[in-house]
Amino acid sequence: MNHKTSNKINRIIDFKSGLSIDAERIEVLSDFLSDILNNKGITKNDKISLFAENSPYWIVFEKAVQKSGAISVLRGSSCPFAELEYIYDNSDSVALITDNVEVARFFTDKELKFIIYYGEENIAEIASEKIIQYTNDNLDAITVKFPPQREISDNKTASILYTSGTSGKPKGVVLKNSSFLYQIKELKKCIPINNNGCTVSVLPIWHSGPK
Repeated sequence: MNHKTSNKINRIIDFKSGLSIDAERIEVLSDFLSDILNNKGITKNDKISLFAENSPYWIVFEKAVQKSGAISVLRGSSCPFAELEYIYDNSDSVALITDNVEVARFFTDKELKFIIYYGEENIAEIASEKIIQYTNDNLDAITVKFPPQREISDNKTASILYTSGTSGKPKGVVLKNSSFLYQIKELKKCIPINNNGCTVSVLPIWHSGPK
């Protein structure tokens, strides 16, 4: 995943999939999707599991969760189903967002408000009214702009990042908005970036580094 600035436009590029999205588009989509989440019953401090791998749309859905007032629970969708189920249950999540159709299928039998699957696989064979699908074309077609969301306190819990569980079951690490703001300020001191700069991220986007 590359984060590139060109002609003063912040842009995320995923060279594996070829997807590219700029900062303004991220705001439009995340505003739209945060409204969807609230209309589906998500309220402040609800937990939403975001099990997905590197993609510009990962950032869109993560921002949508934050703007809805919820807390994201993060893990890669390539992890074993048993581990994902444990994380979902342990975190008291109420809904799931994933880029993996098999993960979506696995969770259809669980008690949850809904499953959002973003990807191109056909989900028609999955007999569940819980699943909402967003393809690339669906997301590209979204143009509605919503008013700016309310400001969120620095002390609000933003995400719960689960450890690898090398000493037992995975453990949730609670991260506040202030934690991420601190990282941004400190990274700017170590990595001088200007308007023509480009950075490369090779870690999983849900990991503590790229996050």
